[in-house]
Amino acid sequence: MRAEAYRAVVATMIPASLSSTSAIGQEALPLVDVPAQALPAALVELGNETGLQVSVGEATVADKRSAAVTGRMTPTEALSLMLSGSGLSFRSLGSDGAVVVETDAADSNVEAAVRLAPIVVEATRLEDPLGPADGYLP
Repeated sequence: MRAEAYRAVVATMIPASLSSTSAIGQEALPLVDVPAQALPAALVELGNETGLQVSVGEATVADKRSAAVTGRMTPTEALSLMLSGSGLSFRSLGSDGAVVVETDAADSNVEAAVRLAPIVVEATRLEDPLGPADGYLP
């Protein structure tokens, strides 16, 4: 009887610990809440919220607006979302820095591309490649 009770307790503890582990990982990501606004102000606000140090030339961001970014994510994910549709991208400078640059014409097609989920193809062989006949057929 004790062994059954022990198994029941362990069976309920394992899934609970697994789900709390993923929740802990999610909480470790900074909560970003930057409304759509002038890009220079948005970059400053992003830096204040995440600690990301963003370098950019004044002329690069003049008259540009940011996209709104809300949710738990890495600082570079937030920056990528913020710059979407602006014609700008960034180059990472380690874990806590980035430089905002103008997107090249070739890169703009990549930015507009849609990332699709992987496609898994499975097949079952229905027939022998030599045909249904026995032996070699000329």
